[in-house]
Amino acid sequence: MTAIFALCARLFPRVFREEFGADLVAQASSDYHRALEHGTFAGLRVGCLSVANLLGAAVAEHLRPTWNTTVVPVHQGSRMRTHLDQWRLDLAYAMRALRRSPGYGVQADDIVTFAGTAFAMVLIGLGASYLPARRASNVDPIESLRGD
Repeated sequence: MTAIFALCARLFPRVFREEFGADLVAQASSDYHRALEHGTFAGLRVGCLSVANLLGAAVAEHLRPTWNTTVVPVHQGSRMRTHLDQWRLDLAYAMRALRRSPGYGVQADDIVTFAGTAFAMVLIGLGASYLPARRASNVDPIESLRGD
């Protein structure tokens, strides 16, 4: 897993990586090994979170090189909060960039397109849940329980 962390650290800009890369990898590895003490699933969860955090921070550092992600002190109780705040900031930055550049002739205030998209998503959700619900309604609960 440390090799994956090191590979993620290579995605940072060279100047940032030379100054903070070893610290980023050491912190992610330390978090991963500490989580492994609580079990494999906890280690996998923390490892995935660390990789996602490193990837998001690398993208943010390329987009906004003056934004330093290592300044925020991370305490044990606020680690998830810090990750979520970082993702929220990155998402807000991406949404602002998308709002500035209209895609395929869609403007930011095009209500018909947004309403149509929301309606299409509702139809897709209903369509995806209809078949499993239909099959489940044909199952006899007594027979199902008797088989167990």
